[in-house]
Amino acid sequence: MGHTLMENRNRLIVDGCVTEADGHAERTAALAIIENRADRPDRITLGADKGYDAEDFVDELRSMNVTSPGTRPGGARPSTAGPLATPAPA
Repeated sequence: MGHTLMENRNRLIVDGCVTEADGHAERTAALAIIENRADRPDRITLGADKGYDAEDFVDELRSMNVTSPGTRPGGARPSTAGPLATPAPA
């Protein structure tokens, strides 16, 4: 299975790799690819699909000074925080 890291502004592929599909390949590949770019003083931001908000993945990214996908102010994650929209008060 192929994995790419894209630069968001110009949508250019800046890195990639190929792994065997095993149910964890996407997150494992993402950590390996981003690790080369996370060694800098400023925090970097990573965008990803909803499936990338697994707690162990997010924690690993935070340890690399990467703002992870699915995080919100206060540390809530969309898949565990309930509905994305709250109903309007009556």
